[in-house]
Parts: sequence; structure tokens; C-alpha cells
Amino acid sequence: MASALDPGAILAQLTANFMKLPLSQKIFLPVIIIGSIWGIVYVAQWATRPDYSVLYSDLEPADAAAVVEYLKSHNIKYQVRGKGDIIAVSPPELVQETRLALASEGIPKGGTVGFELFDSTSFVATGFVEKLKFIRAVQGELERTIASLDSVVAARVHVAQPDKTVFARKQNKPTASVLLKLKPGGELTKKQIKGIANLVAGSIEGLNPEDVTIVDTHGNPLSDRIKKKEEPFGADATQIQYQHAVEEAYVKRIESMLAKVLGPDKVIARVTADLDFSMVEKQEESYDPGGQVARSEKTIEERVGTEEKGGIPGVVSNLTANPEAAGINQSQGNVKRRESVS
Repeated sequence: MASALDPGAILAQLTANFMKLPLSQKIFLPVIIIGSIWGIVYVAQWATRPDYSVLYSDLEPADAAAVVEYLKSHNIKYQVRGKGDIIAVSPPELVQETRLALASEGIPKGGTVGFELFDSTSFVATGFVEKLKFIRAVQGELERTIASLDSVVAARVHVAQPDKTVFARKQNKPTASVLLKLKPGGELTKKQIKGIANLVAGSIEGLNPEDVTIVDTHGNPLSDRIKKKEEPFGADATQIQYQHAVEEAYVKRIESMLAKVLGPDKVIARVTADLDFSMVEKQEESYDPGGQVARSEKTIEERVGTEEKGGIPGVVSNLTANPEAAGINQSQGNVKRRESVS
């Protein structure tokens, strides 16, 4: 019994049996044993490996650095994938909670800055610097708003705001340009393009939607679709409807006139109207070349007269020959002159 449990005897027996095997089995048996051990170790590691879930993708380098710094400070396991623009965290249950926490910190910012530029005030900043900061903040806020659309991945907004002056007879109008990066296969409708133009125009003082230029990353002018408002045949839909209405009106008038001569249901008329929808904008300043309008008027008014004042009524004033003794004033001349210029 002791010999049956002797490790040395068991090992010697296994060695003797192994030596009796053919050469092919002597080669494959160690390979099978080693492969089995490696498979067991791999499965054990895979089973105990933490599961990661994507937190953010397509991050800007600045945003990726801010997210990694936050994860390090809160001891959250993370992985950086791709070209550094994808960050995954473990366990997956922390994804939503971490996103909310990062959103409260203003991360990610999408590579743009908004009105948080004014969170820190500087007493030495000039008016020119403050104006540039305000324009930059408006551009950043517009970029964030436009990028939130379903078909838009990212947006860039540039605003040209001319200086206001009291000496210029005609002020220059502000303009804006919008660059859109659309999702693969994504396309914006005319209504969406018009909405973006109105959004930008409504955020900038004095800017008209017609002065907003919108292009995509391929250089296609998207704003031309709403500026021209043309159908495939070059006419506006409203103009085509008006043209058809004019043609139908003439057809009815012609058919009703000829039906009285030829009889009812014996006349067919066709009318093609060629209408001119061109618009001309004219600005005119009129001055009086003949000088018929008076530049100024001068009025002089004079009044000349005498004024007498009687004395004290009674016997003395009637009997005495001295007017001064009787209290009678002599007549005095009165001259009044008034001039007015208008």
C-alpha cells in the first residue's frame, strides 16, 4: 500500500510508460498539456477582466485631457482608445453617473468657449478687448447650439461686426459665416438651413438672415438654397402659381368670348404668359435745384402812435391854465419795433 502511494514510484512508472510511446505521441502530448494550461489561464484572466464601456467618443484633445484628469482625481478606471479621442470607463454602470458629473463641471466643452469667458473679470481690459471677448463668446454659444442638431456633428461660426460711427452716412452691416460638419449621409432641409440662418441673425444685433453664409465641410454653399428660393426650372413656386393663375384667367375670358360666336363646348384656348418678376431697388435723394424753397424769413413790425393821459377830474383841472399844476400829462409819442427771423 505504501509502495502504491510512493511519488517516486508513480513518477518512474509514468516515465516508463511515456518512453514506450511512439515518437509522434511523445511530441504532441507535451504540446497538448501546455496548450491546456495556457487555455485555462487565459479563460481565468478573461473572466476576471473588468468590463469597459465607452464614456465619450470624438473628443477634442483638450476635452480628452480634461476628462482623463477628472477620472484620475476620482479613482475611476479608464481606457484611452483610438487616436486618443475615445475614453471608456469601468464598470459600465458608472457611465451615466460620470457623464452627469462631468456635465456639471462643464466638460466636455467641444473645443469652444462661450460666455464663461466673462467668469473672470479684468480691470485692465480695454473696450476693444471686451468687444472681442463678447464676439468670441457669442460665436462659441452659437457653435454649441448648432452642434446640438441631429444632423450636425460640429459647427464653426465667424462673425464680422463693423465698428459703429456717427460720421459715416451709411453704416456697414454685420455678416456671419457658418461651417457645418454633417454626419455621414446626413443632409439638412431648406427649413433647417433657414432656421440656422435665423438663429445666427437673431443672436447678433443688426444682422439679417440674408447676410449669413452657410457651407459644409465639402465647400457646398447651403445658404444658396434659401437665398435663391428657386425651383429646378429657375422660378419661385409662388411665381409659378401666379403665372398659372394669370394664364387660367385669360383662358376663361377667351373661351367665354368665343363660345358666344362658335357655340358652347366648341372652343379650346391655351395661353402662355411671360411675366417679368424682376425687382429693382431705387434710392433717390431730391434737392430743390431752382431754389424755390426759402432758406430763411425775416419779419419786421413797427407801430407808431401817441398816447395822452388826463389829469385828476374836478374843478382845478377845468379852471387852471397850467397842465402840470392840474396834473395833466402831455401827449407822448409811442414807437414799437419787432424783428423775427425764421
